[in-house]
Amino acid sequence: MSKKRKVKKMAVKPIEQTVELRGKFAQDFLKEVTKKPSPTSIEKNQRALQLLKKMRG
Repeated sequence: MSKKRKVKKMAVKPIEQTVELRGKFAQDFLKEVTKKPSPTSIEKNQRALQLLKKMRG
């Protein structure tokens, strides 16, 4: 006598298309992503990080 196993079928999610960036929005987005932070913003972020570390203990 052989016992049959129940095999679950996995649901396969279809692959969706990726969004394409075009035009002025894409140019503005890429400029924003590639620019370096200013020295004042770096200083503000470092202060915020120190404050978080202090609050966490």
